[in-house]
Amino acid sequence: MSLFAQYCRQQDREMLIDLYYQDDRLVDGANVHLLDSLKDKGWDFQFQKLTKAQEMYQQGQNRFAAEVAGDHLKLIQIQRQLQERTDQPFLGEPLGDTVHKSFLYNQAPVAEKLRKDFKIPDKRFWWIKLKALAESRQWLELDRFAKSKKSPIGYEPFFEACLEHGSRVEAMKYIAKVPAASKPRCFIKCKAWEQAAEAAFA
Repeated sequence: MSLFAQYCRQQDREMLIDLYYQDDRLVDGANVHLLDSLKDKGWDFQFQKLTKAQEMYQQGQNRFAAEVAGDHLKLIQIQRQLQERTDQPFLGEPLGDTVHKSFLYNQAPVAEKLRKDFKIPDKRFWWIKLKALAESRQWLELDRFAKSKKSPIGYEPFFEACLEHGSRVEAMKYIAKVPAASKPRCFIKCKAWEQAAEAAFA
């Protein structure tokens, strides 16, 4: 890299991008926009930088990078909507944390949209939703979720999450669904000694 380019990298990012553009190094220019978007938490700045990055990746025929930038654009647009609806900070959060916080602040439809749009794997989504519902003590919704279909992560995580967040009563509901070998341990954790003994010798 020339001394001038090194200077631009440190002192004048827009001039560096222009330099890359003139040299037909469109992907390098897009990379600068992308990196700069991560340095500022303001929505307008991030949106502008990511839009330019996506355009330059497309011009440079880097389809994968263009899709990544596009996905990030989509995410920050949704995060802005969530901030406006909940008055809670969302911008800059990773995808998983955005889904988690959507459930925490009663934005389940948005969480489901994120799952669909970003093709979140079933197991990962179940873990995120379980933890968020238990953390926010949405016990009725958690019960509905557990009964919605067969859990791809089993039911011990439901038991553990309820216990972790202070509800032995809710935790007890899931013991019937855990493997037989785990039942005694679960009953012991709930201090249900008689049921633990019965499960141990069943």
